[in-house]
Amino acid sequence: MVGNSRSISNLTNLTPSPQLALVDGDVGDSVTAQKITDTAIARFGRIDVLVNNAGLLVSKPFVDYTPGDFEALVSTILAGFFYISQRAAKQMVQQQSGHIVNVSTSVVDQPIAGVPCALQVLVKGGLHAVTRALAIEYAGQGIRINTVALGAIKTPMHKIEAHDFLKSLQPIGRMGNIDEVVDAVMYLNDAKFITGEVLHVDGGAHAENGNHHATSGVHPVVSDEPWHLADKIPVKTASKMSSKPEICRAVVSGKCYCWSNEQFDRT
Repeated sequence: MVGNSRSISNLTNLTPSPQLALVDGDVGDSVTAQKITDTAIARFGRIDVLVNNAGLLVSKPFVDYTPGDFEALVSTILAGFFYISQRAAKQMVQQQSGHIVNVSTSVVDQPIAGVPCALQVLVKGGLHAVTRALAIEYAGQGIRINTVALGAIKTPMHKIEAHDFLKSLQPIGRMGNIDEVVDAVMYLNDAKFITGEVLHVDGGAHAENGNHHATSGVHPVVSDEPWHLADKIPVKTASKMSSKPEICRAVVSGKCYCWSNEQFDRT
């Protein structure tokens, strides 16, 4: 396992070991991406799976987005995907095997009236498109690329007072749990005949065909606290490893799950 965030070495719940290497740095920086993959290869000899799940939510009317919002989302989602995916794919080509999983949002395919997030859709939509493009490009080299598109997931990114509103956006009537996202990623990892797929993990929100409208004037409350995708990361025999609430990106190497966290402080 290779863990990365701007200051992951300061976390008290992660201790370096032969199975866990910690790399500090901004995952949207090409130098950090290179260091992460170099560490994974040096420690485990290969990269089997990359999970691109660093994320940032900035929900506001389109005309209110700032240059800072744009730069943050592009750096986090696009640069964060590009640099580390490119380096991981290079290693996977040498291995003639590997799997890249992106974590996106279902609003790319099914926007919701009353929940303005066009800039989010712009950058996350790129992940959907590149999933199909790379799946075709590397299908003959044993490399698969898939995406999970999420609905509202119960993480510290969403303040508790927003939970009732977020539940109302899911036809299933509740928010998703982190374990359910992990299950979806692991399903795609185990389903070897699936590539180029966008799997919606959103309680049916993508199937509403524009029939759902959020309460007028009510927008999701976004926490300024870091959040995490997974509070357990399967390692070899599905043992559990707990993490603090953080945004995390996973690189799976040598049959061990290696992940990097990127913390953000945005509302």
